[in-house]
Amino acid sequence: MRKKERAISAKALKAQMDLEKESAKTFLKYLETLKEDNMRIVSWNCHYGFTSEKAKAISEYDADILVLQECTKADYDAQKAEWKYRNWYWDDLNNENSSLGVAIFSNEYKIEFTVNFDRNWRYVVPYHITGKDTDFVLMAVWTKSGYTNYHEPIYSVLNSHQGTFETPVLLIGDFNTGRTVNDESWYNDLVTKLAAKGLKDCGNKKAPTYFRYFDLDRPYQNDYCFASEGFGRIVSFEIGDPKEWIKPELSDHCPIIVDFEFDDTDKVISTEEEAHKAAHEDFERAAFLRKRN
Repeated sequence: MRKKERAISAKALKAQMDLEKESAKTFLKYLETLKEDNMRIVSWNCHYGFTSEKAKAISEYDADILVLQECTKADYDAQKAEWKYRNWYWDDLNNENSSLGVAIFSNEYKIEFTVNFDRNWRYVVPYHITGKDTDFVLMAVWTKSGYTNYHEPIYSVLNSHQGTFETPVLLIGDFNTGRTVNDESWYNDLVTKLAAKGLKDCGNKKAPTYFRYFDLDRPYQNDYCFASEGFGRIVSFEIGDPKEWIKPELSDHCPIIVDFEFDDTDKVISTEEEAHKAAHEDFERAAFLRKRN
């Protein structure tokens, strides 16, 4: 190779490296923009109380809205000062002599009960969530026994609210039913009937979230998130690593973490890989236009 050719080759290599650096910067800026527009909802059955150790563990996910099942009133009271908006719900039905309930926390979004809240459907607790130009109904799910099946409270609440919601709807929590290793019939029934109500599974991911008696060889998938059309674009759906979360001092459930994007763009970003690809394509288009001009 002659000297001039080597010089051209070196310049081409440097230009390529500069392009990759610029693309990486663009991608990082793009991710920061996504974070600003995103809302992260974390749901976790914290197993017989929400201790300070559990609170510290789940805080690593930096939730915009945190939904808990099996949270005691005492533990809720110990943690509520950390949050601007919060609610704890428990009913005294059926004389269960239990202090476990549903808790919800946020520093960004205002939390209120919806007007039409029927306490008899346990527990599918509808909250009206507002803030940051967002307005929707979040149903915190921790279904109880005592019905034909665990699905009945969910369907009954949705049927009773049919046509009354003027905002998007999200169901999230411990459904106490779903997939096992060998049987998906309950999950298929759930997905089919919720789809008829305009709700889709945000994860659509076959992975266990509950391990009976903390035994990793006894997996079930009981924790889900379903959203109505127009709720927002799903940026990512994650299930906590069982090896990190399934232990007596934490829980027999893994948390689920869902990121939604709310903006005016029409670009659907469902994975980090797609986000990287989109940012890279945006940069290349910009570079092409600069070259033309």
